[in-house]
Amino acid sequence: MSEIPASPKTGYATKIKHLHNKGRKHMPVIEIDKIIIPEDRGKRRAIGNVDDLAYSIKKYGLFHPVILDEKNVLVSGGRRLEACKLLKFEDIEFKLKDNLNEFEKREIELEENICRKQLEWQEEVKYKLELDILKRRIYGYADRFNPEGWSLEDTAQAIGEPAVVTKRDVLLAKALEVMPELEKCKNKSDALKMLRNEKGRMVREEFVRKAEKEFKSEKREELIKVIEGDCLEVMKNMSSESFDLCISDPPFGVGLDGMTFNSGYDKYEDKEEDMFKLYQASVIEVARLLKVNTHFYMFFPIKAHTIGWYYEELRKSFDYVDPIPLVWVKNKGGFTVDARFRYQPRYQPIFFCSKGRRALKMGAENGNVFSYPVPEGKKHPAEASVELLEEFIEQSSLPGELVLDPFAGSGTTGVAALRRKRRAVLIEKMRDYVTLIKSRVYNEGGERDE
Repeated sequence: MSEIPASPKTGYATKIKHLHNKGRKHMPVIEIDKIIIPEDRGKRRAIGNVDDLAYSIKKYGLFHPVILDEKNVLVSGGRRLEACKLLKFEDIEFKLKDNLNEFEKREIELEENICRKQLEWQEEVKYKLELDILKRRIYGYADRFNPEGWSLEDTAQAIGEPAVVTKRDVLLAKALEVMPELEKCKNKSDALKMLRNEKGRMVREEFVRKAEKEFKSEKREELIKVIEGDCLEVMKNMSSESFDLCISDPPFGVGLDGMTFNSGYDKYEDKEEDMFKLYQASVIEVARLLKVNTHFYMFFPIKAHTIGWYYEELRKSFDYVDPIPLVWVKNKGGFTVDARFRYQPRYQPIFFCSKGRRALKMGAENGNVFSYPVPEGKKHPAEASVELLEEFIEQSSLPGELVLDPFAGSGTTGVAALRRKRRAVLIEKMRDYVTLIKSRVYNEGGERDE
């Protein structure tokens, strides 16, 4: 509409409001020029066409008041306020929301902005993603261990739309972060077609390019964080769904502390009964910490009476556990009590698990047998091959993503992560090994392009 017949008198607006408020408690009013507009509101692209809203307010009255904090700062209702200014109202109904923190103010504003009809699609999907993240931060992240927390379905309900729509828009918002070309699409349908047609190739390439650029600018201490402590206690204080991959090589409970090693090794405590408890508890925490659609590699010992137990414990926490373990074929035997009477094991089984569903990089070309030599000059009795872990990291993550190793040992995962341009968090409770890890990761190993 080209013109809105303005009402020159506040009394006219007040009359409209009184008619609308008939039968409900009268709300307080405030002079419009006393309302403080936050500076960050000017950063939005546009408030949208308010002509239709002004016409509706003129005809039917103000259905919803604006929301202010205790300092008369506008929290919600920007379009309504602009419509009333267009009608030359001198005052407007308001509702006071005092003692709001910044998160709550942004929460209210986002919910209103998403419901505006004039939003461009790019702005709408970004608001939905921000609202979903904010809600989870305020109310807690819903997962199998915290069912009372906030979920994407709750976000959809708050907005008033089907969950499938919110899920699609959140996906688009995330894609916009790594694929600016989507901004040029006229609508959501065109943007989704571009994503489908490219099958994620453009998103992956742009993500990798951006991640590698950021990776080169960061110090190793920021890329690889080494934490000294019991992994069960450390992991309890970490946020749910914060890691993109986990590689875990826990103690095997084979009594290594009773064996004779090279004098360079520290005393290594490893009891089977303790290992079972540690295994159970660590698997539960890892499942909580991994994001949806991620992988988990769990090293374990083959024993006829326990392999089924390990497998069933993993199935309790993960959506998929491959019943056929991966096999690392070594060039040397492992530790035995007396090699004269037993064949030395020259392979290591590893369970491959998924939380949700994520494709391996090489897809059907993958084999489940990996031949890599045992590291020379090992500093830890159970030290894994760097090249083996590099392959797992390359198959199951993208550059810049975050890898967790709850039993870091000598820090091999950190070295592999650096070489493959990933970030990592390494947890180790033995101080001597923590010192070794820092020396190895920060000074010696993990060469990368500068």
